[in-house]
Amino acid sequence: MRDRLYLIRVNLETYIGPLNFTEIRQSYKKMKFGFQDEVAGSNKEWVSFDDLDKMKSHYPELTKFVKNEMLAGWAPKTEIGEGYDDSDGLDKKRSLPAVFLAITIIISIAVGSIYLSRNWLEKQYEIYFEGPNLDLAIDLIKKQDRASVISFYQQHEKKIRQQIAIRKTLTDWLPLLRAYAFYTGGEIAWLRKHILKGKDSPFAPKDCSLNTWKKRWQLSEGTWRDINSGKNILTSDWTKILIWDPYWIKSRKMPPTWLFPRNYYEGCLVISLKALNMIQPNKNNRIFQNIFKSRLVWMIDIINDTQSNKEASMSGLLWSLSCLESSSISTLQNCFNHKDLSKDWLRLLRFRSIRRQLALLSTPSKMDPNELKQLDIMLGQAIEKDFLTRFDYSLENRLYRQILIENGDKIKAIDHFKSRYREFNFYPW
Repeated sequence: MRDRLYLIRVNLETYIGPLNFTEIRQSYKKMKFGFQDEVAGSNKEWVSFDDLDKMKSHYPELTKFVKNEMLAGWAPKTEIGEGYDDSDGLDKKRSLPAVFLAITIIISIAVGSIYLSRNWLEKQYEIYFEGPNLDLAIDLIKKQDRASVISFYQQHEKKIRQQIAIRKTLTDWLPLLRAYAFYTGGEIAWLRKHILKGKDSPFAPKDCSLNTWKKRWQLSEGTWRDINSGKNILTSDWTKILIWDPYWIKSRKMPPTWLFPRNYYEGCLVISLKALNMIQPNKNNRIFQNIFKSRLVWMIDIINDTQSNKEASMSGLLWSLSCLESSSISTLQNCFNHKDLSKDWLRLLRFRSIRRQLALLSTPSKMDPNELKQLDIMLGQAIEKDFLTRFDYSLENRLYRQILIENGDKIKAIDHFKSRYREFNFYPW
């Protein structure tokens, strides 16, 4: 087996190898990969180290290594044993002295294990019954105690990873992992990015780490003027995040595994703002840096129901978007004071204007006939998908239709939908 070569895939994007078995063990000891990364042999399937059933099927020669060194890295282990298949490097015609030597080693191990097994059992008990207090971690997150959350994770990281590996408690610890990640750099080295992101944010960038956002802002600096002047809307991640609809994000309920941030979208906003604060753009572009920062703060404040005066420091098309998001029906037209806009910008502003009017019309608990008529007209013009951000407003449209069916009784319409659409927050406005 020593001559076989393998590749290790870390976080689905970085590769280590080719490595033989000895090099794999050395790399693991140096923490170059983790329990949730993947391995593949020549022309074979990628298998995650934490999938023992698949590992036994595809790479039985690595199974013992996973169990002894990855799954229970703190337990007593031997250098060569059953499952490693290292016998090809040993003399199969053993001499009599070698047999006696082997017996002596076995007896020594048996005696030594009396002491070692005690330590092993004590550590196992600690992991199962005296590990990090999950309830305390959740409480710290709910209190928004940033410093304590970071300290808790850093102090208990090793034991948390052991609990996740042994007890399969990744879902339980995800709120802490996500809070720590977005309180710091938007990532955790040993946790795959798609697990950190989850399945509830399909329209967000795959990577919202601090380093990636710093690169996005730095590489895009030459085109910052274009997005705010109305000449062009670029379709890169940094432009899409600036035109996200904060009310759409706010109206999606937090999944149980998100406490802070409320979801991955907000996490991306938080980290992108942090990265923008860290870079030093060209002097001529600092005005756009400040506009972008104000826009990001504005969106985060809306999502969290906090007051902000940052909108006043914005200008250009991003000001228009923020204006739409804060206007009443009577003041919506004040947000359209730009000329020579590109077709995409006109299309986006019209789309957001209709969405805002629908939200405002449906705000009262009970709507009068005139308001119902206006809602019906606007709903006929409403497109369900934002052509740029890909946000899907089909749930909102269904709610508006139900309000029409209930003759303007919004409370009755919401009661009708509550049990069917649990992921939707019915009071986003």
